[in-house]
Amino acid sequence: MKNSEHSVNEKDRQQQLVTKLIKREADVQRLQNQLKKIEKEREIVSKNYKTITTSPLWKLSWTLRMSLKLVKKLWSSTQTFLLGSKYMNVMKQNKELTETKIKLEIQLKSTKEKVKVANKSLQTYAKREQVLLMELQKLDQGELLKYVKAAKENGQIIDCIDHLVENKAKHDEQYSTALKYAAKLFINADEEMKHLVYQKVLKGLKLEEIPEFIVRAAETSDTLQLHQVSSFRANLNMRARMKQLKEEMPEWILDNKVDAYSFVDEFELKRPWISDQRYLVSNLPEKEGIVIKPVDGAGARGVYLVLATNKIYDVKRSQMHHSYNELKMYIQEDLDLGWVQNDEWMIEELVYENEKEAIPARDLKFYCFYGKVGLVLEVQRYPEVNYCWWTASGERISTGKYEDKQFVGVGVTDAEVKLAATLSSQIPAPFIRIDFLKGQKGNVFGEFTPKPGNYDQFDSITDELLGEYYLEAEGRLMKDLLAGKEFIPFRKIQSQQTITRYN
Repeated sequence: MKNSEHSVNEKDRQQQLVTKLIKREADVQRLQNQLKKIEKEREIVSKNYKTITTSPLWKLSWTLRMSLKLVKKLWSSTQTFLLGSKYMNVMKQNKELTETKIKLEIQLKSTKEKVKVANKSLQTYAKREQVLLMELQKLDQGELLKYVKAAKENGQIIDCIDHLVENKAKHDEQYSTALKYAAKLFINADEEMKHLVYQKVLKGLKLEEIPEFIVRAAETSDTLQLHQVSSFRANLNMRARMKQLKEEMPEWILDNKVDAYSFVDEFELKRPWISDQRYLVSNLPEKEGIVIKPVDGAGARGVYLVLATNKIYDVKRSQMHHSYNELKMYIQEDLDLGWVQNDEWMIEELVYENEKEAIPARDLKFYCFYGKVGLVLEVQRYPEVNYCWWTASGERISTGKYEDKQFVGVGVTDAEVKLAATLSSQIPAPFIRIDFLKGQKGNVFGEFTPKPGNYDQFDSITDELLGEYYLEAEGRLMKDLLAGKEFIPFRKIQSQQTITRYN
């Protein structure tokens, strides 16, 4: 840990030194530009002087100039003889004072001009600052949301969205252009200086905005890293688009709960028993110790834990229902709200953390990246929902999600992490979340989740970290596929699903 902190401090110190060097070089460059300007002006004066002194007119006026010098000298001698040396000194001082006065008047005029320019600059700056403040006020989140809400109520939401999109695009483009220009100014600079500037610029650019010259520099450098481009949310968004373009994605095959159970049966993992029958709301069995969930559901929507016929826990709403009639009313609401698409339900065994006290098992959700676990979410659902995030090494962390519902969980063991990682290595996909229930008699498999809900709510640090895991997983998966890895248990489920689809 100390070595890590020392490394970070050393890196910060180096960045500070490079930043100072950039400022120093800018000062030197500015002075050099001023010297060049002065030298250019001197050359012009010298050239003009040479032109004048070599002209025929200048040569012809030599006699006249010599005569004037002689007259001036004789007049000065005559004045000294007639008026005395004291008078001449007074005249000399008077002349010097007159010259000084003229110089001071010129300086005063110049100072007034400078003050005038400075005042004008201050006024311009003040106006610019006022404009920026107005822009910030326009972008005030609260006001912006009110504007959107009002547009929706007035039936102008489409125009509102078009306006927001246009303004955002214009705003983003201006900043992107400025950042890329800043990077380009250092394209021929010293490597260390250039890389520091590039790293700073990368923080402000989207993946698609990064110019090729920065990527090219990174490809041949050990110090310039492109880790800022890694994004878990971007990868999942792209994966969703791929799913639209190609109907069958490997991880989504296991989204079906029955197929998921068949898959884990190949590895002889514990899982809840599941009924073969499918139910409508109207004919749900009134049994205790079961979980009622939609056949095609996502997350906690439509999931109910029947601890007793008068004690039914609604996982999505985090509330208790006290009869089956009340339960059916809320299930119907799930359908009406679109939380559940089809009136098709299944029941499975309820796994307990403490069966005697009727405490349901907590969830352990492993964010798996083809053979590696990047993150673990521990969820306590009863008596209220709370969350705790863990690294694969067992450190409790914050991720930006569920910050207001944190609790200190019991954590995960190395064996639990290893099991999830091994299972994920049997699925030909860069990411899948594997959920287990921490039961009284050991962990029980829950489900596979190809796309976790609200994955866009991770903070930037976590998003980047998981993005790195994702890219590394893609590399490992590609390597294994090229090496001929067969994924036999997965292929078996895939074949069964294909047969079912065409029958």
